[in-house]
Amino acid sequence: MVLIMRSIRFLLFRRHRSDQNQSANAVAPAPPLATTRTPATSNQAPPRPSHSMRPTQIPPSVKPTSKGPPNLKSIPGSISLADYFGGRDELACAAAENANLCAICLEQMDEYPACSLPCKHSFHSHCITSIRSRCTAKLCPLCRAELPPSASVLYDRAMNKYFDIERKQLRPWEPEVGPGHEFFDELSQAVEFLRGAADQGHAEAQANYGFMCSMGRGIPQDSAAAATWYKLAAEQGFAKAQLNLGVMFKLGKGVVQSDERAFEWFKKAAEQGYDNAQARLGYMYKVGCGVAASDVRAVHWYEKAALQGHSEAQCALGTMHRFGRGVPQNNDTATHWYLAAAKEGHAVAQRNLGFLYQLGQGVEKDDTQAKGWFQAAADQGDSSAIFWLGSLDNA
Repeated sequence: MVLIMRSIRFLLFRRHRSDQNQSANAVAPAPPLATTRTPATSNQAPPRPSHSMRPTQIPPSVKPTSKGPPNLKSIPGSISLADYFGGRDELACAAAENANLCAICLEQMDEYPACSLPCKHSFHSHCITSIRSRCTAKLCPLCRAELPPSASVLYDRAMNKYFDIERKQLRPWEPEVGPGHEFFDELSQAVEFLRGAADQGHAEAQANYGFMCSMGRGIPQDSAAAATWYKLAAEQGFAKAQLNLGVMFKLGKGVVQSDERAFEWFKKAAEQGYDNAQARLGYMYKVGCGVAASDVRAVHWYEKAALQGHSEAQCALGTMHRFGRGVPQNNDTATHWYLAAAKEGHAVAQRNLGFLYQLGQGVEKDDTQAKGWFQAAADQGDSSAIFWLGSLDNA
C-alpha cells in the first residue's frame, strides 16, 4: 500500500512539472494563493515552485492525531481542490480509486464514512463537506458533475415529506406501501430524498432507509438491503441502527441467523444508553441467548432500561424481584415495578399486578383491585387475564 501511495504522489508531481514545462514560454495568470510566475527562457529551467505555489498538488496524507477525519484546512490549496481534479490528472485519480483511496485526501476509503455521489464517484464524506464549504465550484472533483444538495438538506426534505404524509393518516407501521397505494407517489419522493442522504453517509438517513427497505414502504421490501443499510449506520455508532441490525441477526432476516451477532449489536446500542436495546440485552442474559445466562447481568440491564421508563423492562424487573432471580426475593419491589409498567398500559404487568392483589403479596389482599387489573389486561386481549377474571366472577 505504501508503494501505491508513493506512485500516486509521483504521478501528481510529474504531471505538475509537465504542466510547468508546457507553459514555460507563456505568461499564465497566477493561481489562487500563489505568487506570479516568472516566464522561463529557453536556456533556463522553470523555477521549482515553493510549497505555497502548489495549490493543485496533494501533499502526503494528514494522519489524524485523534479519532476523527483529517483536517483538510492543513492541506495547501484545498480551496481549489475541485478545479484541480477537474479532469487534469485522470491517471492519478484512477490510480487512487483503484487502490480504494479517497482521491481527495488519499486516505483509505474504509477509514471514514463514505459519500457516494449520483455520478457514481465516492469520497470521504468530510472531504465532500470541505469542498461544499470552501470551494466556489460545487462540483465532483473527478468528473465535474454538479454536487447534489448536502445530506442534511436531503434528510430534512425526506422527513418533512414523510411527516406530511403521516398527517394524512398513513399508519406508521402500515406494511407494503407499494404501487397503487394512495400515498405511494409521495412516499416514493420522500424515500428518494432519504436515499440521497444515505448515499452521502448520513447515519440517521441510512437507518431510516433501511427501515423503509425492511417494511417495503415506497420501495420493494428487501430484508438484505435493510440489513446492509442498518450496518452502514450501525458502524457509525447510530444506536437505533445497531438495535435494528441486532434484530435482523436474531430473526435471520436478510442475514445469516446468529444469536451471538445479535447480542453484540444489542450490547453496542445498550452501552450508549438506548433503553430498547438495554431491555433486549437483559432478556438475552436472562435466557442465555448468544451469551452465557446470568440473572445478575439481566437485572443490571433491565434496571437501566426500567429507570428510563421502559415498560417491558419494568415488568421483567418486577418478575426478577418477585421470584428472586439475580436479586433477593422482594414482593414490595416487584409490586413497585409492576405498578409502574401497568400504568403505562403493559398488559402482562397489569395481569401480574392482579395476581399480587389476589394473593396479597406485596400489597394487601384486595379482590376488587385484582379484578380491576385483570380487566385492564383482558381488554388488551391477554388470555390469562381473561381466564383469571372469569375465576373471580365465579368465586
